[in-house]
Amino acid sequence: MSEGLNTTDYKSFHYLENGTVEFSKINTNFTRPKLDVGIYDIESFHDGTKIVTTLKVSDDKEKFNQDISFYFEDKIDTIYNSFFNKDIKKKINSLGYNHKLGVLLYGKAGTGKTSMLKKYFKSIVRDHKGIVFNVTGFGYFTNTWTFIREIRKIQDNPIIIFIDEFEDLVDPNGNYKREDYFKKLSDGFDSIDNCFFMLATNYIDKIPASIKHRPSRVKYCIEVTGVESEEKIYNFLADSFKKVGLEVDFAGEVKDLKGSTLDELKQFVLDKIMNISNENNREKRIGFNK
Repeated sequence: MSEGLNTTDYKSFHYLENGTVEFSKINTNFTRPKLDVGIYDIESFHDGTKIVTTLKVSDDKEKFNQDISFYFEDKIDTIYNSFFNKDIKKKINSLGYNHKLGVLLYGKAGTGKTSMLKKYFKSIVRDHKGIVFNVTGFGYFTNTWTFIREIRKIQDNPIIIFIDEFEDLVDPNGNYKREDYFKKLSDGFDSIDNCFFMLATNYIDKIPASIKHRPSRVKYCIEVTGVESEEKIYNFLADSFKKVGLEVDFAGEVKDLKGSTLDELKQFVLDKIMNISNENNREKRIGFNK
């Protein structure tokens, strides 16, 4: 985290040795450093005495990240590129509007919604010097957003807000009226410029119409389903086995895989790898006994 010059008497940020940030409502003057570009997990909670916000570099270790653009026909790719188009941002700002965008992916569990969005995180950091906030808790989301707004005040990097299981944040039956607050921060007085909301849910019916049908809040609401193209399934599997150096005869099984989710295709690959490994070990044991 690099040094910054901004001071304020509204909030207190404490950068800890373990890489997290404690954030609390304490009236004190301080100088805080700018955030380095990167991918961060962020959450606000009550520690028994005060509300704190923790921020740490994301340690997501999933490496099954081959190109899955085939799976959703590049719908996200086009939207993604339009957000980072500097000419579009300039024109929107010239009208006096914040440059912001909301994308909500929905569909049954396992369709790969989260993977589709996470696919872009490295590019956001590497190519656009962006900051990705993965919101991991919703209990005190207003404090989380206050932290993000304070970051926006001292640096103009693109800010991406990733929220999985979005229905848990905007449930109208929640105790903190978080639905109303999300409306304010997405297109109200609490919104910020150069901000991209990447949202995912398995329960589209739980998302209020005032959010999913309001383009200024969620511009694109996209359903993600299983893969129907046998050619795309075949290419995905062939590429997967090639990456691990295995020759697998799966052509006869492709037809039965039509309509599979991304998770189901991944599991098919993993099961084949496991079965081949077990078979090789069994043959080695038999050979040793001879």
